Amino acid sequence: MLRIGVVLTLILLIGYRLALSYPRADSSQRVEDTGLDPGWAIVEDDPLPRAAVLGEHGESAALRYLTEVWGQRPDVIAVGSADAGQLLLDGRRPVYATVSGAPLVWSEISSQVRLSSAGLTLIQLRTQPRSDIPPMEYTIARDLGDNLRLLGYDLHLPGPSISLYWQATSSIAHNWSISVRPTLGGEFLSNEGQLVQFDNQHPVQGLFPTSGWAPDEVVRDDYPLDLPVGTQADGIAIIVYRPVVDGFENLGMVKIPWPR
Repeated sequence: MLRIGVVLTLILLIGYRLALSYPRADSSQRVEDTGLDPGWAIVEDDPLPRAAVLGEHGESAALRYLTEVWGQRPDVIAVGSADAGQLLLDGRRPVYATVSGAPLVWSEISSQVRLSSAGLTLIQLRTQPRSDIPPMEYTIARDLGDNLRLLGYDLHLPGPSISLYWQATSSIAHNWSISVRPTLGGEFLSNEGQLVQFDNQHPVQGLFPTSGWAPDEVVRDDYPLDLPVGTQADGIAIIVYRPVVDGFENLGMVKIPWPR
């Protein structure tokens, strides 16, 4: 009886230790686990059904954990560059790269892949330029010069963020940069003496220079609109410009209302 009692006591102690340690080891229900943030950023961009996503190692690991353990978007898979390239060619799945993973597209897949933003984290990859005009919340169809047209935009709340839709009406001669600037009363916002602005040297997170766009190609381009604490805005100015020898050349500016 004594031996049985000792064995039962050991079993109870082991069970007690497991009960204490398992919640610490198992992060599958820990919303506060910031290691999963890269995966959540991918999921929140809402990729198309059955999407394949090429990311850097930490992003891919976080996405696999969310899809395989948590069951979040189980139709989405994380892939390496070889699989992404093959899927892109055969068209069996929509293929994306994260902003961090996008350099692998040029070096390991092809320099001819077409890029279009799909949120603040994801970039959709295509083998051919997109020429169809997607649905958008607000239509502008403003020709700014050098065959660059701003078709319209979507405003996303919460966030906020903005998706711009550009079109090359013909070949574009120069590489244009984009600056998205909140305004108040028609004036650019400043914070501690600095302009509040969200700039990219090239559209699509700085990765897709306009001189490489094909005639009629449509490109989505996303920007955050995070304001400093305590500041307010009533409008947004979208400025298209490029550096020149003696400063900057502005191609054009479009003003739109702040998201409400």
